[in-house]
Amino acid sequence: MVCIHCGRLSDSLACPICTQALQDLSYESQYRQRCPDCGRPQLDRAYPCLFCQRGIQAYAPYTSVVATLLRQFKGEGQRSLSKVFAPLFIPMLASIENPLLIPVPASNKGFSDRGFDQMLLIARLLKRTGGYPYLRLFAQEGKGQSKFLSMRERQVRHTLTLLPLNEKAIQAKKSGHTFVLLDDIYTTGATLSLSKTLLAEAYGIEALSLVIAMV
Repeated sequence: MVCIHCGRLSDSLACPICTQALQDLSYESQYRQRCPDCGRPQLDRAYPCLFCQRGIQAYAPYTSVVATLLRQFKGEGQRSLSKVFAPLFIPMLASIENPLLIPVPASNKGFSDRGFDQMLLIARLLKRTGGYPYLRLFAQEGKGQSKFLSMRERQVRHTLTLLPLNEKAIQAKKSGHTFVLLDDIYTTGATLSLSKTLLAEAYGIEALSLVIAMV
């Protein structure tokens, strides 16, 4: 087998060199400072912590090997890369009490192009390997892809909708689960903001958000 990123001979999907590069790009590795309240990596304490302020945490910036692998995963339909990305969420989930994963769905066009919903695939892997429960609470309408829209356009012409009230979600709230939205790339934040609003309106909960990369 060869490394899916660099093409070197490898016993695993990503060779040790590329795996190390992926780890070195993480905010956990890059940022020495930690938020005094939540303990998450922070570039500068002079600025508000994104997790404390907006309930969002990213694994790494959208650059280098992270960006390349995400393009292969989403743009080229490299389904096997879900096995590389799913473990990146585990350290971020470790400090969240009783998490319930809510994958943000792929656009209809994205699903049609690649043949799978990338975040649903990751949620399923996290359940199988880490025991994290997940629920599908959203659907996408329309044929467009939000990645081509500006922040204003995303807010006006969103395609995300909430599925009918889910009894399992209602029970999860009563059981004290923390609803955690999973997405791949944080660009403008419009999709996650809308997702949180819809969940708050339907279930009366304040969801957290975890993403692989932040632009």
